[in-house]
Amino acid sequence: MSGTDYAAKGIFFFYGLTVWEYELTINANGYKQYSQMHNVRPEQYGNAMAIKLVEETVDHQ
Repeated sequence: MSGTDYAAKGIFFFYGLTVWEYELTINANGYKQYSQMHNVRPEQYGNAMAIKLVEETVDHQ
């Protein structure tokens, strides 16, 4: 993250990204990895989305 990016309470904003297709990957202990492609366009803020991480299950056999 750059000095202009913002993160608080699980909300992230990334500023100054060039127009491109980016892969967003989230790794968090106890949860399955999340990964998805996102297209970035200039001045486009309508891509806000909620991401719900899926808890990993432990097999106790």
